[in-house]
Amino acid sequence: MVLLLNIDFQRDWRSDFYKKLWNHCWHRRILNADNLIFIGFGFPSTDMHTRILFESAARKRNGFKNIVLCYKGNNKDAFHVASSMLRNKKRPVVFSNGLDEIMENIDGVLIKLNE
Repeated sequence: MVLLLNIDFQRDWRSDFYKKLWNHCWHRRILNADNLIFIGFGFPSTDMHTRILFESAARKRNGFKNIVLCYKGNNKDAFHVASSMLRNKKRPVVFSNGLDEIMENIDGVLIKLNE
């Protein structure tokens, strides 16, 4: 016997929740942000929705002032995506040794974001 489950995500309560959440983020936060800090998020190719959301906001507002990336290891894709979202051909600030590294340098990060 084969049981096939099909969830209609257009009618599922989770779908409605995430639509409202991202709509709120778009209008109230992302479009008004000068600086973005991504901790543990590296713009994976499997998460096109989030990538498109931030790239669209960057185009609409002519780029973000600063982007900070914090992750473990080398993530050239995240660096490339973040670089494309910055104005004036700036480069993202990268902490590739994770949360410990960004916390050790938090004063410098805050100074950079307030420039």
